[in-house]
Amino acid sequence: MTAARLPAADPAPAALSVLVVDDERDLAEELADGLAEAGLPTRIAGSAEEALRLLAASPEIGVIVTDVRMPGSDGFSFASRLVAEARPETARRVVIMTGQSTLDDASAALRAGAFDYLRKPFSLDDLVLIVTRAADSAAAERKGHQDAQLTRARLMKAEAETARMRRRDQVTGLPNVQALQEAIVGLGDMRVALLMIRLDGLHVVTDAGWRALHDRLLADAASRFAAVAGRERLYALHDAAHFAVLLDGASALEAEAVGRALLAATTEPMRAGDQALALTASVGLATREGAGTAPLDVCAQVATAEAGRQGSGRLVTYSARMHSDAARRLRVTQDLPAAAAAGHLSLMYQPLMTPDLSALLGFEALMRWTHPVLGPIGPGEFIPAAEESGAILDIGVWALEAAAAQAARWRSGTPDAPYVSVNLSGRQLQEADVTALVLGALDGADLPPQALVIEVTETVAAGAGAPGILTALRGRGLRVALDDFGSGYTSLSTLRSLPADIVKFDRSLLPAGAEDARGAAFFTRLIQAVQGLGLDIVAEGIETAGQLALAATAGVYAVQGYGVARPMSADAATARIAAATPR
Repeated sequence: MTAARLPAADPAPAALSVLVVDDERDLAEELADGLAEAGLPTRIAGSAEEALRLLAASPEIGVIVTDVRMPGSDGFSFASRLVAEARPETARRVVIMTGQSTLDDASAALRAGAFDYLRKPFSLDDLVLIVTRAADSAAAERKGHQDAQLTRARLMKAEAETARMRRRDQVTGLPNVQALQEAIVGLGDMRVALLMIRLDGLHVVTDAGWRALHDRLLADAASRFAAVAGRERLYALHDAAHFAVLLDGASALEAEAVGRALLAATTEPMRAGDQALALTASVGLATREGAGTAPLDVCAQVATAEAGRQGSGRLVTYSARMHSDAARRLRVTQDLPAAAAAGHLSLMYQPLMTPDLSALLGFEALMRWTHPVLGPIGPGEFIPAAEESGAILDIGVWALEAAAAQAARWRSGTPDAPYVSVNLSGRQLQEADVTALVLGALDGADLPPQALVIEVTETVAAGAGAPGILTALRGRGLRVALDDFGSGYTSLSTLRSLPADIVKFDRSLLPAGAEDARGAAFFTRLIQAVQGLGLDIVAEGIETAGQLALAATAGVYAVQGYGVARPMSADAATARIAAATPR
């Protein structure tokens, strides 16, 4: 090795040190001194075994300069072992020194995985240059591994945060439905109860586009429910319910007590800054025992929906029957739109008679549905489903046109045939062009307007836009009847302003029995008050002779009910008309 020297090389980027492995101590020390002067910290080992011990204890060593000939080993085998055991976090480079200049040695060094080799004699400058390059290479690999590890850690952190966010509700910060399902699974077979809370009326805020108000109300509700059940048990939902409370180890009675406390937490208006909104809640409860093999969260949803159907402010506990009831409601909702076209809908006609039963005044058209699988389905079941799903718009048109056509057939044989009364729903008045539909049905059947009476409930008649529609129909010669009067909250002053010709007293206004003198007096006085407004009165729900006599004494215009006549088919009604017509 010559003594010529270059200026000191820059140290390796990662401050890696060098290990010189040579059994010739003097030569090893000379090489180490030269590398150290060039800014490359260097250590010495006299054998492969000693080198391995140093390497195991010194991860900062990044370059190994080894002689090809050593007692008990050789540089090629040593290099191969180092390469085989290399790890990216402690990447190292091997430089082999050889006294041979054959191509075979160079090829063997490369096959062994050496970074480079030096042929003796070599200059210190050559050694420093090669070792510096080797140190740079090892440092770059270590740095690349560190960067990759850092990137991987950042990705893992980002994925964990994303996963956490996926399990969190963005409005309330509470765990969401995914977290709830995971928690239920995590509880295994232990006793557990699940409460779901739906804020009734919150959809009104959403439908109005007041999203910010909606979110603030949810935040207030979350705070209230957390105070009742503990934030760690509270989950935010956005489907069939708004919140859930998971109670591990709770009995049904304990869970019911929590459910009642949750309902009580909604008695005060919800707050959103300086705004307040009165919202009630519906709570559904499902226990592991009650749910059986059915998913606990699904059972709680079913119970919550049932609580809402029964009226707000209720707590309902799940039972297996609710599932079959829900399946039936789904079947009814799905099959109803096609029922008219399939010929499964029909109209029955219930007579309206004079109080002495001497004259037939009209018929109320009542829709009936005979399902091909479920059999007869009562209007109390399918009409609410039609209202909710919107199917009432189509089947309502069918009923209107079918009733008008039947009335026309009766009038073709008997010009003074009884009128037909047809019910319209609130959704029809809100979403359909009722005036056009009614006039179209009259024109299609060639029926005069006086032959048709439009029935709506007092609540519907007082709804937004309804008075104008009903006034327009009356202007075309039709009469309007207010159905179920007395079942709602309409006062006599409100009744005076509604566009109506007939008021049908709900059966709830009839006295409880013959001994109910106060009830009879109230019924009579109420009839007199309504008659004072110039309205005809029909007493509905007449079932007994005493009720019929009271209605006659009070002076009602007509009576209707099972005590007068039951609903009948069109053919039976035709026969009834024929029997009542003078010959």
